[in-house]
Amino acid sequence: MTIILVMLFIGAFGGFISCLVGIGGAIIIYPILLFIPPLLGLPEYSAYVASGLTAVQVFFSTLSGSIKAATRPDFTPSLVLQMGVGMIIGSTVGAICAN
Repeated sequence: MTIILVMLFIGAFGGFISCLVGIGGAIIIYPILLFIPPLLGLPEYSAYVASGLTAVQVFFSTLSGSIKAATRPDFTPSLVLQMGVGMIIGSTVGAICAN
């Protein structure tokens, strides 16, 4: 039960700070996931697990922001499509080069 409460607090705190300051939640949540649980005597998370949890948070944060942005009158679908295609190509090339 303690681990659930700690994880809920980390998620809520990271989400609140990222929205309040306007920075990505990953920059807050990743280090907290690595350092806070062991300080409280809970199981330690590896960098891989922290990265995965952070990726899920970033995905849903981006999804909710995208849905909200799409309702605005100054939203430009063609710009999203152009940048999206470029980002997919760049991400794919970057992943191939990283191997």
